[in-house]
This record gives sequence, structure tokens and C-alpha cells, in this order.
Amino acid sequence: MVKCNGGSALLRDLPLVERLLREVRKAIAIPITLKYPRRLDDEELVFVRMAKLAEECGLQAVALHPRTREQGFAGKADWRRIAEVKAAVKIPVIGNGDVFTPEDAVRIGGARPTATPSWLGRAASANPWIFRQIAQYLETGAYHQPASTTATTSCGGITPC
Repeated sequence: MVKCNGGSALLRDLPLVERLLREVRKAIAIPITLKYPRRLDDEELVFVRMAKLAEECGLQAVALHPRTREQGFAGKADWRRIAEVKAAVKIPVIGNGDVFTPEDAVRIGGARPTATPSWLGRAASANPWIFRQIAQYLETGAYHQPASTTATTSCGGITPC
């Protein structure tokens, strides 16, 4: 997709992104959200500009995956970037990346953890109970660990099968 200027390659062409977002916004009445990585690489980070653009174009929320395309699933998602986006826009900001435990789901929000929703990917396939565990953790500060670890070990714990 990147070779055809699709997917994360669109981050190189913010005027095109703006045109696309405005056209989609005009065409449909349902809420629109945008999920994007912080950049293809560490050379030019456009994650805050992208969130502002989404807000200006009338989107209802953004989800930032604070990893570069180059990183793939390697390295660590930089959750500080999520806080930077939250400070720059008024629309909701959803955090994504390296959320594997209920504690992670709270920590991803930084200073205002419960104000930052998080999207889960690989963690959900490795631990299908994580959604209930997050709710328990937010409510009580603790959560139930299932006795069986079959689901969490079948995918190596955190990597896709």
C-alpha cells in the first residue's frame, strides 16, 4: 500500500489527506474516526498535525498508534505521543499500541489515564479476557487471572499467530 501512496504513505501528503477527509465528511452523516501511525519513520513526525487536520475536517475522534511504519511490531510504542495529541485537540484521542494488560490500558493515558480510551489488537487474541479484566481493574484496582494460560501462550503471549 505504501508504494501506491496508500496507508501510512498518506502521511507524506497532508493536503491529499485533507481533501480525502473533507470529501468523506461531506458524503456521509455517520461519525468518522481516523487511526494512523505517528509516521513512516522517525525523520518527520506529523502525528499532531494529522490530529489537528482531522479535527478541522469534522472528524469525531482520532486513534494514534505511536509507532512508525518502520518499527512494525518491533520496538516500543511511544505513549508520550498520545499525550501530545491529546493536548493539541479537543476531539477524543484513542491510544493504541503495546496495550497487553489492564495496567497498560490505564498507563497509556499518562496523567489522565481514564480519559484515554485504548484500542487493543494483539492482546485480545492472546488474552480474550482482557476487556473484562480492564473493566475490573478500573472499577476495583484488581482483576481476575484465568487459571488456564492456553490462550495467552498459543500466540507467544503478545505476537500475532
